[in-house]
Amino acid sequence: NEFKTGFEHCLELLKHNNKKNNSFESDAYRLIGEIFYKLNNYKKALDYHKIALNICKKSGKKERIYNLKTALGLDFLLLKEYDKSLELFKQILKEISSDDSPEYAAVLNKIGRTYLWMKNYEQAMDFCDEALHYFSKTQDNKRKADIYNDIARIYYETGNFKKAVEFNLKAVEYRSKNKNISLVGSSYRNLGDIYRDIGEYNEAIAYYKKALGAVYGLNELELTQYVQEKMAKTYTALNKSGLALQSYEEYLNIYKLLYRENLQAEMLNEQFTASINSMEKENNILRKNNLNLEKEVDLKQKEQQYLILVLIFASAMLLSLLYNYLQNRGYSAKLQREVLLKTKKLNESQDVLQKIVDEKTVLLEEVRHRVRNNLQVVSSILRMMHSSNSDENIKQFIQQYSTRIFVLAQVHIS
Repeated sequence: NEFKTGFEHCLELLKHNNKKNNSFESDAYRLIGEIFYKLNNYKKALDYHKIALNICKKSGKKERIYNLKTALGLDFLLLKEYDKSLELFKQILKEISSDDSPEYAAVLNKIGRTYLWMKNYEQAMDFCDEALHYFSKTQDNKRKADIYNDIARIYYETGNFKKAVEFNLKAVEYRSKNKNISLVGSSYRNLGDIYRDIGEYNEAIAYYKKALGAVYGLNELELTQYVQEKMAKTYTALNKSGLALQSYEEYLNIYKLLYRENLQAEMLNEQFTASINSMEKENNILRKNNLNLEKEVDLKQKEQQYLILVLIFASAMLLSLLYNYLQNRGYSAKLQREVLLKTKKLNESQDVLQKIVDEKTVLLEEVRHRVRNNLQVVSSILRMMHSSNSDENIKQFIQQYSTRIFVLAQVHIS
């Protein structure tokens, strides 16, 4: 219960792990929540358990998340927000993989306790019975004792005092086995309340004394104050005013101690709040610095991205030009090859044609030669006929044709 020292260690843990979203940061907020829970400041406990759960969801294991949700459910229960408590516990039930596990049965018990606080005793008994059915097969004395205590409370509030005594005694038995002395004291107190309500004051006093003996030296001031007040009223009912006065004096002494503790708790609460606010201010400054740094980094990244885009565009242009050059070069080479090929074919065709022309020229010369020879032969024959013939008319005719043949021969030669 050295809450101040515990809180200082939590703050130190937070300074080294703030905004890291790791299990250490989650644990620090969870422990701060537990400190406020023990100081009966359930609203603050709820706030810090929520922070711890949000961090744990990012980095924690299922078991850690389950424990934090359970803590939140108990916070809602003590704040009397029963619907939220039930909703959370039933959500946990759905998330637990096996319905035959201690975790599942423990949540059933917590749902039963919530219905008990809501005065819905039938539902409370159903869930507690189901949880007890599981734990009765185990050696988990703490859980069994808690369930027996809840069932005893159901019987007490519904007026079945005999059953209430029976289950409270079972709770005492298993809490004693578990050596949970402060809770043994609570069970004895419950038994004292039952016997006082049914008018068996001596039995009530006996159990109240057992309760005080169980928590003697344990700093259980609230339980001790409650028991001393009840003992004073019970002694008054028994007309034992001296003993009643002693109990009232003890009650007042404890009341003063609790008052001082409450003042210290309020001061500690204020100190906690101031420390948290101071740390939040530092965090805000860090966040602003980080934000400015992020902006600078973002600006540099944008500049780098712009430069990269320019380089990519320039590279693309160069590649495009190179591609076009290579493509044009390839096309020119192809065109050149085609021109050479066609030139070669044309030269070959020209050679063939030249060869044909040469052949025709030779043939033509031969024809000319033969025509010339034939004309000479005809001309010679005509001259012979002219010389041998005496008829002037015939000679004139022969001379005429001889002249024509001569003209033809001249034309042919030219």
